Amino acid sequence: TTESRFLELGPGGGRLAMHVIPYLPHGHYAGLDVSRQGLDWLWDLLPEADRALEPSLFWGGDFNLEDLLPWKPDIVWAHSVFTHLYWNEIGQCLHEVRKIIAPKGQFFATYFNTVDNMWASQPYGKSGKKLTYGLKDPFHHRFETLQLLARETGWDAVHAQTNQNHKGQTLIRFSPQ
Repeated sequence: TTESRFLELGPGGGRLAMHVIPYLPHGHYAGLDVSRQGLDWLWDLLPEADRALEPSLFWGGDFNLEDLLPWKPDIVWAHSVFTHLYWNEIGQCLHEVRKIIAPKGQFFATYFNTVDNMWASQPYGKSGKKLTYGLKDPFHHRFETLQLLARETGWDAVHAQTNQNHKGQTLIRFSPQ
């Protein structure tokens, strides 16, 4: 809704931020990225009217926003973030976001889903033009693994769609338990 407080993990070059920020009230968008350069690019791309809405941009890789974000997000979005994280880093992300999300908030993330052997060092599959792997970036993860991580960190996890996106990723939704 237009009153939502929106946290984007990995906003990168701003593909989503450019569309979301103008529809949210002043100060209701925050982005966290591991790339300071990506955040600089995002800021430079924003029209002055969007900058005036004072989106918060944070740099870091530990997902800890507890003392930085002055509000609890209703919606958290992580597009193509889990595809670049080891399972334990996903667990850390879920743990940190669980501490700050609004009671009825929703966390959406895309990931490469697999049901096959995750431990093979050979490429798992091809997504677009990239080979993907179980043991190195970009990663495939089992839905069951993400569900276990979710339960351990205070979430319920369900597939939010049954088909894959154009990059071959699946959307998962986490809801606070």
